[in-house]
Amino acid sequence: MTIDIRGLHLLKAHLCRLLTHLQAKIPLEASLSINSFVASNNEESTSGEYHLRAVAHHIGDSLFLGHYTACGKRTIPESRNEEQWVFFDDLVGVKIGFDYVTDSEDNQINCYMALYELK
Repeated sequence: MTIDIRGLHLLKAHLCRLLTHLQAKIPLEASLSINSFVASNNEESTSGEYHLRAVAHHIGDSLFLGHYTACGKRTIPESRNEEQWVFFDDLVGVKIGFDYVTDSEDNQINCYMALYELK
């Protein structure tokens, strides 16, 4: 097998240029439903409802350079096992409200990945 390293390098450079110019806002919803895409005669019925659990953000010129942060829904033992949104930046975790996760324009532009959980 032969791998053309120059071709991979050019592909990486092209992806960097392409991803650098994409600054689209990603609207984050508290929940998503796939019910309209699931056949109704399915014997294994599931709710089809997915709830937002975490969001990864990327801040930088390209996916190969920059800084990653995340917001995640965590169970907090000190508060009777209630779930709380937490913003993670390196070793620091700060409690935040759900509005910070979904309504912040910076978070929508820097959204790299949104993780939903089936409920």
